[in-house]
Amino acid sequence: MPYYEFRCATCGGFEERRSISESAEEATCPGCGQRARRIYSTFHASSVPAEVRKARRLNESGAEPRRVRRPPAETGGGSPANPRPVPGRPWQIGH
Repeated sequence: MPYYEFRCATCGGFEERRSISESAEEATCPGCGQRARRIYSTFHASSVPAEVRKARRLNESGAEPRRVRRPPAETGGGSPANPRPVPGRPWQIGH
């Protein structure tokens, strides 16, 4: 059931959740008990730039990185088991 906005002449605006079939009926103000008329308002819509949509999509996809397989080597029928030996501590390379 959607929320509808109403305005009381004494207390001001308030929202009420009701079925669509009851949407045109007046509501009772929760503050003073008077009848209140419905206010017709627009729904919330926003335009988001493509960069922000992409960032949100990546953020929502999770922190787990995707697995990417290396393409097979063109020569030799496959990649060697250890293509380049890394001396020392491999996690410190480039630091």
